Amino acid sequence: KSVHQIELVGGRAVYEAGETRYSTSNLGIPSQEKIESQRETQFSQILESRKIDIERIVKKIQAEEARRILVIGDTIVDQFVDCDPLGMSSEAPLVVVKERERQDFLGGAGIVAAHLLALGAHAIYLSVIGDDAQGEVASRKLIEYGVQSHLIRDPGRPTTSKIRYLVDRQKIFRVSQLSENVVSGAIEEQLISKLEELASSLDAIVVSDFNYGVVTPRVLSILEGLVKAYGIRVFGDLQCSSQIGNVGKFRGFFALTPTEREARIALSNQTD
Repeated sequence: KSVHQIELVGGRAVYEAGETRYSTSNLGIPSQEKIESQRETQFSQILESRKIDIERIVKKIQAEEARRILVIGDTIVDQFVDCDPLGMSSEAPLVVVKERERQDFLGGAGIVAAHLLALGAHAIYLSVIGDDAQGEVASRKLIEYGVQSHLIRDPGRPTTSKIRYLVDRQKIFRVSQLSENVVSGAIEEQLISKLEELASSLDAIVVSDFNYGVVTPRVLSILEGLVKAYGIRVFGDLQCSSQIGNVGKFRGFFALTPTEREARIALSNQTD
């Protein structure tokens, strides 16, 4: 009777058993609360062991005048896909999930520039993006953060993007869209031209190299000359977790920040 009344007023009745939700503990995935607790404890232990006073660091940063800092490096768009776990596939030993929501975030060297801006610096960003939707995402995010950006569009390569699938915010799988080749000569010339144009007004340069082709040997060579000409301090970070790289290629830098593994790769030393 009630269904008939619904239909009379133009409605439609749909019968459904409801959504089935499964516990991530059945899949061997730790809870987000446990992960965050472990990370917080580890961070506190690191600060204590190195006698680092966070409040003192923050006060020192706030007391500094705004510096003009250029960040040059690879732009990355990090996409996170939130999923519900459904269980194990009956066809193969695979975890089956159902997509719920997607979110885009600025990553790579772009987020380094945003962090510098948040710390009080006048951040300027120089990078290469593809002529694609992910490039638009990166450009829009930089505008939202308020970072002064110089983005060179290269239609011959995609904007580097990494899609991470998560269950309870814990990563279970990643898919990357990228080009590992260095940028073309024409794009490299545009990078160098902008670098030379900005150099005289800078207090520092941060090279954030993810080994996706923006920080070429020639860019580093030009950078070394600009450092000597203008007395700019240069800071460098290089990532070679899933990429091939060597922090030893950075010459004349004021400071480098390799992980232990990256330092060992650069020194070809697994023993000391």
